[in-house]
Amino acid sequence: MEPTYHDGDGVIVCRSMRYKKNDVVVCHDPRNAERLLIKRIHSVTENDYTLYGDNVSASTDSRSFGAVEKEAIVGKIIAS
Repeated sequence: MEPTYHDGDGVIVCRSMRYKKNDVVVCHDPRNAERLLIKRIHSVTENDYTLYGDNVSASTDSRSFGAVEKEAIVGKIIAS
């Protein structure tokens, strides 16, 4: 599967108080906070989010770095 977004693509991001399963979000990479990632929310616990990439076979996501805290999420993509 090809990546949905590529370097240089523009997106519109909306900050939210609540995110739910299947929302596509922008978050800070837990391994390098200066880097932003685009991932889909796979599951939600009280304050943690498990994020998966749509390209499962080639994605670095929560299966590699674990769940992320809500504070790491910049916002939900509402348009691209």
